[in-house]
Amino acid sequence: MNVDPTFIPAARLLKIEGGMHDILRSITQREWKEPDCDAIAVHTHFTGGWYLFEPRFFFQRAREFLDLSKSQQTLKHFQDIFDIHEYRALPEVSPGIKATAPAIVLVPGNALHGAWMRPTKLDTDDVDVIRGAAEQKDSALRRTPHMDFSTAPPMAPGSEFEVEVFADDSVSSPDEEIDLIVLPGTANEFELSVWLARSAELEVIGPNDLPLRIVRDEARSSSAKFRVKVLNEAQLGRLAALTASFSYQGRPCGRVTRSVLIGAPGTVAPAEAEARTRDFSGGVRVENNPPPPADLIIVVACPDDKADHYDVKVTTPWLDDFKKGVSKPWPLPTAAGDMVRGKMANFTKGGISNKQRLDNLLGAGQELFEASPKHFRDAFWELIRRKAPLKTIYILSEEPHVPWELMVPVPEPGDDDGREWKPLGVEFAIGRWVHKGHLSPPGSVSLKSACVLAPDYKNSQQTVLENAAAESAYVCEKFGGKPFTPARYQAIRNRISTEMAPLFHFVGHGSIVNENDEQFALEQDETFSATEARGMASFRDAIRKMRPMVFLNACEVGRPIPTLIGAGGFPRTFAQLGASAIVAPLWSVRDGCAHKVAVALYDAVREDAGSGVKPRSVCEILRGIRARAYSGEDEGEDSYAAYCFYGDPFFVLSVPSTAMANNPTP
Repeated sequence: MNVDPTFIPAARLLKIEGGMHDILRSITQREWKEPDCDAIAVHTHFTGGWYLFEPRFFFQRAREFLDLSKSQQTLKHFQDIFDIHEYRALPEVSPGIKATAPAIVLVPGNALHGAWMRPTKLDTDDVDVIRGAAEQKDSALRRTPHMDFSTAPPMAPGSEFEVEVFADDSVSSPDEEIDLIVLPGTANEFELSVWLARSAELEVIGPNDLPLRIVRDEARSSSAKFRVKVLNEAQLGRLAALTASFSYQGRPCGRVTRSVLIGAPGTVAPAEAEARTRDFSGGVRVENNPPPPADLIIVVACPDDKADHYDVKVTTPWLDDFKKGVSKPWPLPTAAGDMVRGKMANFTKGGISNKQRLDNLLGAGQELFEASPKHFRDAFWELIRRKAPLKTIYILSEEPHVPWELMVPVPEPGDDDGREWKPLGVEFAIGRWVHKGHLSPPGSVSLKSACVLAPDYKNSQQTVLENAAAESAYVCEKFGGKPFTPARYQAIRNRISTEMAPLFHFVGHGSIVNENDEQFALEQDETFSATEARGMASFRDAIRKMRPMVFLNACEVGRPIPTLIGAGGFPRTFAQLGASAIVAPLWSVRDGCAHKVAVALYDAVREDAGSGVKPRSVCEILRGIRARAYSGEDEGEDSYAAYCFYGDPFFVLSVPSTAMANNPTP
């Protein structure tokens, strides 16, 4: 039942304003025995936005935060517990406007006049989630990364300065963009590595990868100090950037980024400085037993968000020269997305046979491999020469478009032994994580239940998918799933927060909107785009709370030619929002093949669960599925090659014994 919004005057609002410590001071100075207000209006200086809270719920969140140790009372954890983020800020309206609740009402001069809101109650599930996050304090250690310069920007071309990187228990400065360092386990000391990536205008003099030690009982870590030079040819007025990325036991665990303005004193920063947006993710789940490091790890950083220049770090425990990582720039002749589309142009053209299309796919894969960073290729071939146990490859990348899975190794003459190389995603278990931040995804998800979005296109302009209903029924039967009906935009907006599950499966039509956006076709000719997923609070919160494994089966009926979908939209959006892993095709796939891929993947998961053996990783299962496109009875069917896995290469799906008992594998 809908309830009309109620206007609450300022006299019935408890106003709390300031930074994190100001807000906490206001909390601790109140007894909170009985709420003497109808709502709490919080205005934060660190986001510049207004937020509304039910009094008792606000107190519950406050207690959860205050129960943390002092070292854990950081701005990042404060924002997560209170859910105070830029995307959650309320709209601000003028007096006399009956806004869609909730909204803050301000008079001229930005003085608080009141608020429009609906009656609220404490959500027990939310409290449990908050309490669960707070209970991580017993093991997880959190620190805020920082980056200091010996000279304040702007920096003149040719000048040098020192960069000090460290971590402590304070809040970040306005100049820093951070992902909080989160360290699992109960150890007292943690040995981390810090890699300093830079944009094209800068050069690191000397080592760009240094150790850093964090001690649990000490508020401040040791320092990693780097020497950086501004290139002589750097353009005045350019906004360069540095990113310090932290890793622990081979697992990315945090980062800090700062901009560096090039020029003389008084130089004004360009407008692009205001365009940088902070991450909208729910962070990463802390695991006491994380997956092991992959055999070959490639980290692609883009400190200044330029699409044609990256810093790439390559690490492998099997080569002495690469054990601590080798980082070098990766300049591209054009933006990465344009490069990929150009090399895939022949693959996506019409009027060719399946075998010819496959040849084009292999040719494009060879070109992509030759365009990959040279030090990656050097490490790869050295591993092959030494017959190293290379089985898993992990790419942690801020660049979402390059399909490393499709790269086909092209040996130098001295390495050519006549072997016919298949794509990396067939030869190896390869996981790719596209995330604006140096964070690791989790290693497993338990499929206790599922949510299936399978639009019925009977009353729309979209072609009905013959296998969609069967696929929906299969997932629901095998994993205790529930179909989301009706599959329409407003229904998603209203109900997704209560119906999201550890497995989120979509089967339907998908299309690309632009380079960085995709959309799903819903019922009644409605659509749901990746941009809307970011903006829909209920959808964001559902992903963040449940951290599901996501399977996006975007397919077409009677597909004449494949249409590139890419990773710029939904996969990257789901990763940023906090999903544990994503499976999605790089191009539109045939509906019959799409159904076979989904069933093959889930059947393999259930087979492993029923046998009692160590489960195969999702990467390993997909490796076998991709191989169908390149040999055997399905050779030439490119749909099998389309699927990419976004997540840790050791990520596994488990099925609880109760679910197996209720739905045994035939």
